[in-house]
Amino acid sequence: SNGQEKTAFGLYDKAVRLGNKEALLHRGWLYKLGNGVAKNASKAEEDFNNAINAGYTIGHFGLYDLGKGDHHFDKALPELEKKVREVDIVWAPRLAYQYFSGKKVDYTKARQIWEKTAAKGHTNSMHNLGAIYSEGKGVTKDFSKAFEYYLKAAQNGYVNSQSVVAGYYRDGTGVSENLDKAVEWYRKAAAQDNENATDALGDIYRLEKYGRQDYQEAKLWYEKAAALGSSYANSQLGWIYDYGKGVKQDWIKAAKYYKIAANGGNAYAQNQMGDFYLFGIGGIPLDKSKALDYYRKSAAQGNKYSKLALEIVPQIGNKKVFTGSNQYGDKATVTTTLDGPFVFSKGYWHWNDKV
Repeated sequence: SNGQEKTAFGLYDKAVRLGNKEALLHRGWLYKLGNGVAKNASKAEEDFNNAINAGYTIGHFGLYDLGKGDHHFDKALPELEKKVREVDIVWAPRLAYQYFSGKKVDYTKARQIWEKTAAKGHTNSMHNLGAIYSEGKGVTKDFSKAFEYYLKAAQNGYVNSQSVVAGYYRDGTGVSENLDKAVEWYRKAAAQDNENATDALGDIYRLEKYGRQDYQEAKLWYEKAAALGSSYANSQLGWIYDYGKGVKQDWIKAAKYYKIAANGGNAYAQNQMGDFYLFGIGGIPLDKSKALDYYRKSAAQGNKYSKLALEIVPQIGNKKVFTGSNQYGDKATVTTTLDGPFVFSKGYWHWNDKV
């Protein structure tokens, strides 16, 4: 968790200040990743160089990971291989990750290292073995085996694995479908502020297909996920207020959430913001230029409604054809030279897909 990472950084920082040179390696790694402290490549580089000058050649691995040249990997490799033989659960898994997703790809070596460190109780290694088998990296894809590794990590408290296990139970991937267990594991992950799990709980209570539809419960989970920074959750809160699902319809609140989500890159919310600017609703001023900006962003991500909008909206002229307002007094006016590109129903403007 972020709190644990901050504690770890504080301890390594204190150790460095007390003269512990090996702690430079760990503090540098945290600076590199931005774990427990603001990401700072220059400070990471300084720590790794100071560690090397103090005799810790493994610091070259940090410099390699910062993109300072392949020669640093070669200098660090003998020490890294020693760490693998010792089944060191700090540096061995980091080398394995390089073999898994870095420039030195060797899935077999990655798997073999993680098998050793997982056997020693390293939960991140268990999770990564799950990824090896779920993605079929150097092995035959095997979701059942992937589930076994994810479950081991989840049972040991690894939050990302808890969320993955929940998804496997929800979808019946590598294990029999079991929504009760899915919710149980999602809740465990959400209790550790896992954004994906919290989003997923919102979906379980929002979507009819899971048989637990409860918009109020969905709203609570989306609010928690939104507080964690989820653009998706903000888009769904916008949808809830936009269509009045379990709440009084409120386009002003919908616009607030859509805007946060849209600025976070959510394609659906970008499309909705395009609509809100095009029609001037939810306290948003009518602004065709801004509407087009949002439609372009959404269309670039494949949103079909935004693609349609980009075909129609540029043809809008000055002749006012459609005007209406909902029960809250939000006026929606579209000016167009086309015949019927939009329909007004249930207090909301919609694209007419038949155009």
